[in-house]
Amino acid sequence: MLIIKEIDQADRLLLRNICWLTWLAIAESLQLTILVIVVSQFILIKTPTFIQHLFPANLNDVRPERGILFYQIFVAVALLIAAVLIGIRYQRLRIDQISPSLKSFVLVVTSGLVSQLFAAFKWITSPALAWPKILFYFALVATIGCQIFLPELKAALSKAVQLWKASSFVQKQVIKLGMEIVFLLGLGFALFGLDMNKVLARDFAVDQFYHFDGFIMSSTWAWLQGCVPNVDVISQYSLLLPVIIGSIAKWMGGLSYLHVDEILMAMTGIYLLLAYTFMRSWLKNRLIAVFGILLFVKWNFFHWGVTPIIWMLPGVIPVRYIFDVAVLWLIFKDLKTPALLYRGSAALLCGLAMAYMVDTGLYLTAAFGAYVGLNIFLYWSSKDRLRRLIEAAVLLILAIGIWWIVWYSLVGPWIFIKTFWSNVTEHIALFLNGWGALPIYDGLKERNFFAFVMGLVIPIVYVATAMVTASMVFLKKAHQKWLLTTVMALYGLLIYHYFIIRSAVSSYYVVCLPFVFILCFWINEFIPTLKGKLRLRIQVALVGWAVVALFSNQLFVYYPNIFNLAGYDWKPEIQFYRQEFQFQKDAALIQKFSKPGEAAPLISSFETQILIDANRKPFFYYFPLITSRFMSAQLIGGTYVHTRARMIKTLNQLETAKPAYVFVEKRLFNHTLPERFYQYFQTVSLLMDYLHNQYTSYEEGQYLVALKRR
Repeated sequence: MLIIKEIDQADRLLLRNICWLTWLAIAESLQLTILVIVVSQFILIKTPTFIQHLFPANLNDVRPERGILFYQIFVAVALLIAAVLIGIRYQRLRIDQISPSLKSFVLVVTSGLVSQLFAAFKWITSPALAWPKILFYFALVATIGCQIFLPELKAALSKAVQLWKASSFVQKQVIKLGMEIVFLLGLGFALFGLDMNKVLARDFAVDQFYHFDGFIMSSTWAWLQGCVPNVDVISQYSLLLPVIIGSIAKWMGGLSYLHVDEILMAMTGIYLLLAYTFMRSWLKNRLIAVFGILLFVKWNFFHWGVTPIIWMLPGVIPVRYIFDVAVLWLIFKDLKTPALLYRGSAALLCGLAMAYMVDTGLYLTAAFGAYVGLNIFLYWSSKDRLRRLIEAAVLLILAIGIWWIVWYSLVGPWIFIKTFWSNVTEHIALFLNGWGALPIYDGLKERNFFAFVMGLVIPIVYVATAMVTASMVFLKKAHQKWLLTTVMALYGLLIYHYFIIRSAVSSYYVVCLPFVFILCFWINEFIPTLKGKLRLRIQVALVGWAVVALFSNQLFVYYPNIFNLAGYDWKPEIQFYRQEFQFQKDAALIQKFSKPGEAAPLISSFETQILIDANRKPFFYYFPLITSRFMSAQLIGGTYVHTRARMIKTLNQLETAKPAYVFVEKRLFNHTLPERFYQYFQTVSLLMDYLHNQYTSYEEGQYLVALKRR
């Protein structure tokens, strides 16, 4: 460093020029080496004669390869090119700067090499994938072609820039809108252009619809059959969502896993479109909005916590907190043009959010309350302080009132009964008491260092952002619109309880949208501090990085969309799903010994689908009762009866109603599974012991047996 400080300006120019020429020499040498490696793949290596003298056990130790040759070619060519370039330009290196055209040439070669090396990395580490090979050869040909025709390409680009500058404002907006539509359609096809047979087959093969049933499917079927949620049948996540899903599915022709998946995808698509449009309107920057939505999709849809496909886990898709973007947008509108209409609409949506999903609804309402409170504090010295306090109270009453009105329309007078509220809070209480909880250092234990660091960084960013933005607004050093970012940070801190309670390696991705918003906000604030051309380059680079990060993600590659980048053969999985997920004979057995509209006591894997096929309502409050596993497998997954209180309630239902027939999975009742399962899952043993005492086998179906009361 001391030597560099002491050299004069001419020497500094010399050093910069030598660095540029050396960079070019290394890049061209590496490109030539790659080309030689590609050509050599078509030339067989001559087998060494000495292997004839080896014993068979030692043959695997002989692996002829050309690594030394490639290494020597790279070193020799790099040194030769560097020497030639520096020798030719030696007299001018202290006087003239490297021309912009040569710098452009170096950057083009480097960009092509990066693409080739990235594709080669994916090709070597994931040889089953088809796209890295295609990308590699495309990048190789494109890089060589760009080097040959660079002047022509620059001329064409210059002409395109001139045409763009000569275009009218309307023409530019039409072109931008067209590009935006193409982007949104492409992203839509990538995420939702799915073969639904593949989606259902993958969910069945990996999860047996366990999370799907628990989150939405079972409670929706119960509601369609006239059951009161959290009175007749548990609805552990939401009261309103099953009503929405059930109503739409009924309009689509009936409840099925296919229809529910399609509804959830449509809701998610609307949410993503709303999030993108909001970012574009708020930040007034299309490229940052594109970057933000791509980053959110990458983090939320394709992280290892949702392996192998996110639709298997509906509890982690944006449907869980679907109202938040709309409320944030109304706050943004209110900050631009204060109006009671915006605040009242936001309070109404908060009420719907609480009725829809209690936890996320409460977090959103608290964030909106923080916005109202900050506004009151900001204008505390004004004369209309009392009016603002009264308005805040009315908005709070409106939100709570909407929540209760919606729930009253669903459960009626039960909303005033303690039992209903005990049922509503039962699932929440389990988590608050440690059910499924993980320590915050779980990622560290699993050696997932990036996830662990991100899990700690996100709340720090939230706190810092809230403090900085609020302080700048109250000190009148920033526009009041910055309060929106404060509210986002507070909402992020509230919804981050999901990660704090269950600090799985992937949980922060589930609730990452506020973090993405805040990240885009700070980037958007930083961009104007840069020079003109650099602004655009950085934004384009961010979008390019997000596209590459998404499309090269392993889960995206195997995602069952129209691209099928992995070239995966889905036929065996689909065939297995169609063979195993058939319960018509058992549905007929239930129909034979139960009347339409009558609750059917069913204890089996895939209770929800069997009751849908039989068109019968569930009998047990804890529905489904059994954790599903393949009917052909010699194992069980336990029950949803996690506590002794749940077991007592389930047995009391049987003892009080004394149903004439109970339908049970044969492998459970006949005790054909290995003894270790019955010892481990005591809930199954208790249920089977009760049934053996009170019922006798009467008639069998394919997987079920109908038990008749003694």
